[in-house]
Amino acid sequence: MLKQTPDQFGFRFFLLCYSTDQRKVERHRWLSFLQDVSSTTFMLKRGAPWQATCIFLSRTWFNLTLFVVLILWLVGSYLSRFIYKLGVFRLRFSEDASIAVGSLCAKLFFRLNPQVRTVHVGGGPNWSLEAYTQPRMLMMNHSSFLDFFLFSSLMNPIMAFAMHPRCIIAEKLTRLPFFGKGVGEYSGSFPVYFKATNGGISGGEGDSFSVDKEKQQLDAERMRAHVVTGGSLVICPEGTVNASPPGLQTFRNGSFKLAIELGMEIWGVVFLGAHECWPKKKGLGGVPCTVLVSDFRHLLTPTADMNVEAVSAECRCVPTFPAFLFPRR
Repeated sequence: MLKQTPDQFGFRFFLLCYSTDQRKVERHRWLSFLQDVSSTTFMLKRGAPWQATCIFLSRTWFNLTLFVVLILWLVGSYLSRFIYKLGVFRLRFSEDASIAVGSLCAKLFFRLNPQVRTVHVGGGPNWSLEAYTQPRMLMMNHSSFLDFFLFSSLMNPIMAFAMHPRCIIAEKLTRLPFFGKGVGEYSGSFPVYFKATNGGISGGEGDSFSVDKEKQQLDAERMRAHVVTGGSLVICPEGTVNASPPGLQTFRNGSFKLAIELGMEIWGVVFLGAHECWPKKKGLGGVPCTVLVSDFRHLLTPTADMNVEAVSAECRCVPTFPAFLFPRR
């Protein structure tokens, strides 16, 4: 539950995203209460077993619809690849089509799961075809396995063809049966070859973020070519799912090297509360919750004279988190 008031928390644009008028502030004061009510522990302690049953049914429905939506997305992904192999689609168009299908499936997933409520703080998704046609690095915090679906649901499928976004993901994900091909090769994702094996499927863990440089070199060249030809990148700078949200983990500085080299604009989005629905150590999610979703905001455009530490610190720095989201108890 949202209990702490961190002194240093999250992306610099948090203040921009949540600098709303007083009416909007008042409108969201009930969020903390909703987080409490959606807690299974809260319900059981107050002698309401029927509510715990509702939680069970919610999680069952959540995972059933997740399975169906993933199947639909994989069908679209494999189909677009098949059409590419027939010579009808170009490779980039095929990968864009896979991402567009994923976006539609993510939107359907949240439509089918109203118990996982998303509240757009800052005005709602602000995708613009004119504003997003140049290469950008898009960042998001990573507190839950739900983040992938939240990010996909924000995208207008048209933007998949305009921005050519490609995710940077742990190579272990690409080895998953069926799903690995869809989220990896067929969607044009770039794998990161972490040396450590104790980070689960989501990436490294703790200090185990060193990569196999020999294997990584080829994909680094492909990544650079993708950006030079107009593509965008999607990254989670923390490198793995956060085990102790909502505070951010250390950013992996290597994420910013290409942005500095090519002068890419760095944009970001924040999800707050997703860990209530699907925590890191839970194999399956589905607990009812409210997730705050920021708009995409421009953090900075690095220059060649900046180093990765400075860029990382600039993107991460925020003095305080808005108090109404973390009421003192």
